[in-house]
Amino acid sequence: MCFYIPTAWRGRGVAKALAAAATARAFALGATEVEGYPVVPTKGAIPGPFAWTGVPTLFEGAGYVKLRGGPGARPIYLKRGTRPQ
Repeated sequence: MCFYIPTAWRGRGVAKALAAAATARAFALGATEVEGYPVVPTKGAIPGPFAWTGVPTLFEGAGYVKLRGGPGARPIYLKRGTRPQ
């Protein structure tokens, strides 16, 4: 999933709402896990066009758990759902 939030709407929780809705929809359709691959800011803020996969705080705030990530590697965040009955 990709995020692009126009400058005027940043900082208002739009990306958070989109991530929550996409995650909920994936679980509703039968997914048992959802992954995220955010870009990690290295020096201050990242320009919007380069943060389209989200940033770590977006996934951490949505209850995702960091699985791995090292120097030069993008971290992987995971959220597990429940199996549909």
